[in-house]
Amino acid sequence: MKIKLIIERQIEIEESLEELKNLSVTNLINKGYDPEELLFLCRAIRMPLNEITEYIEIYDNSRPRVDELKFVKILCEKYQADQATITMRIREVRRINKFRNNEEAPKR
Repeated sequence: MKIKLIIERQIEIEESLEELKNLSVTNLINKGYDPEELLFLCRAIRMPLNEITEYIEIYDNSRPRVDELKFVKILCEKYQADQATITMRIREVRRINKFRNNEEAPKR
C-alpha cells in the first residue's frame, strides 16, 4: 500500500533528523533523497513532530473547539510559514501518530 510506504519513510526521516539536519542538500541528494523527501525534511526540521503533536492535542481537546483557521494562523505566526505548509505538516503529523498508534496496538 503506497500511503503506508510513504508514512514509514516519513517516520524513518523523522527518526534521523538529528543526523540529517546537518547535511547539505547535495549530500542528501547523493544519499538518494528525492525532492518530496527533502521538502518533508525541511518541514520536519522547521516544525518538530513533538511540538506539532502538542499543538494538535491542545486543539483537539479544546472545549469549545478553537476555530481551525485561528489555530492554523497561530502556527503560521509561530513557525513563519504559510497556511498550506502548516496544514500539510499537521496532516503529516496526524498520519504519523495514527500509524504509530496502530502499529503499537495489540493485534487481535
